[in-house]
Amino acid sequence: MIFIPSGSFCLIIDLGAVKSALKTLYEHLSDGGVLLFEVEILKAVVQIDVWQGSTWHKSNGKMIILSQLATFDGELCNSICKYELAENNSIIHTEIEELKLRIYDLNKLEIMLKDCCFKSVRKVKAFDENALPDEHDEAVIYECKK
Repeated sequence: MIFIPSGSFCLIIDLGAVKSALKTLYEHLSDGGVLLFEVEILKAVVQIDVWQGSTWHKSNGKMIILSQLATFDGELCNSICKYELAENNSIIHTEIEELKLRIYDLNKLEIMLKDCCFKSVRKVKAFDENALPDEHDEAVIYECKK
C-alpha cells in the first residue's frame, strides 16, 4: 500500500508532474497493491479574492493574526497567508506563506488514474469509507488498485 495523507498530493500542481507521479506510484505497487490518497475539490477553495482573517490568543498574552487571500483559476488555488505575532498592540514578527494547490475535478482525475493502468478506482467520502462523496465535500479519498 502507498498512502498519501491530507491532500498532500494536491501540492503537485503541474499536470505533467501529476501524471508522472501517478505512473511512478503505480509502478512501485505490487500486483494487487493499493494507492490511497486524498485530494481537495472545489468546495475546499476558500472565498476567492477576499481577504479573510483569524486570530489565536496565546496564554502568554500574545496573539497570532492570520490574514489570507486566495485566487483560483479553475484548476489551481493560490493562497497567500500573512501570519503576524502581536504583543501589547504591536506587531513583533511577520511571516508570509504562499501555498499553491491543484483542485481536482473528480471525473478528470479518474480518467488519469485509469490511463495509468489502475484496475479499480473507487472514490470514498472522507471519514466514511462506506459512503460516496457528494457536492458538499471538500475532499475525496481515492482507493486505486493495481
